[in-house]
Amino acid sequence: MLTSSSSSSSSQQSSSSMKDVTMVDCLVSDELNNTSSSYYGPFSGLLELPTHWSSKEKEKSGNLDLNSSNMRVTYKSPKENGDAGLVRANHPIPPACGIYYFEVKVISKGKDGYIGVETVKLFANATGINDSSLESQLDDIKNRQKISDLLLNGDVEKVIAELNRLYPEFLLKRRDILFKLYCQKFIEMIKVAPLEDTLAFGKDLYKFIQESPENEASLNEVFSLIAYQDPYSSPVSYLMQPSRRDPIVSDLNRALLVYCNKPSTPVLEKIVKQVKVVINEVVVHNAAPSAIFMNLNEFIEHDEN
Repeated sequence: MLTSSSSSSSSQQSSSSMKDVTMVDCLVSDELNNTSSSYYGPFSGLLELPTHWSSKEKEKSGNLDLNSSNMRVTYKSPKENGDAGLVRANHPIPPACGIYYFEVKVISKGKDGYIGVETVKLFANATGINDSSLESQLDDIKNRQKISDLLLNGDVEKVIAELNRLYPEFLLKRRDILFKLYCQKFIEMIKVAPLEDTLAFGKDLYKFIQESPENEASLNEVFSLIAYQDPYSSPVSYLMQPSRRDPIVSDLNRALLVYCNKPSTPVLEKIVKQVKVVINEVVVHNAAPSAIFMNLNEFIEHDEN
């Protein structure tokens, strides 16, 4: 299991195959890797940054090998189940360092692929969050992820069942979300269900017009699919696309966060928006003209490959 935290970065692997080999590279810039302790003077003990795997920690585990530069660690699994290897970085991230990016690259995950990242628990423990509170939050994240995956796969019936099981009062309080789910269920039924069943379900949707006249336009839109022998080639074929599920997933996730007394917008997203506003204000007031050349997206884009 590959593990990194505010105080260290480590690698751990468990498997049962003698031939199972896992390799993980530590990726840092040459400048950091070549930095000597004398560079920091009297503050060297406080400002040293992690630059490679620690050979001292490696010696405690007989299943790990480091290359000559200590930049690559290789785990060779023993015959017994449950054996693991642990390796840390050569230095912890210093408290004086506000942000530090320590990257590792998994060269080979081994035969069984038992490797993962477990930074959330370590970071939470370092900040004083108790285990019970953390487990509750992690369970909530997993539940919302499961519900989102079901909806992205078009299984609206299971989504509703999971919501009623995990959040019994949610759909009773958020009829707007229930309406969106029912509309999507109607669309999914157009794809696979018998026409009679689809029409019968469509009749039940009319009650939402009585609750809110604003729902009528949405219902008329999805009901128009019935008029076409081939909905996929109709003017409203966009309703049949999997991408239509995405905004419903977002709306549902935000609604669940609010229902659980959590912010509907991630803090990081708020920070990014605030930074954009600040940059715009700086440019408008000519406080720093060069700020016009700043592209925040360059700092947050990632390589999906």
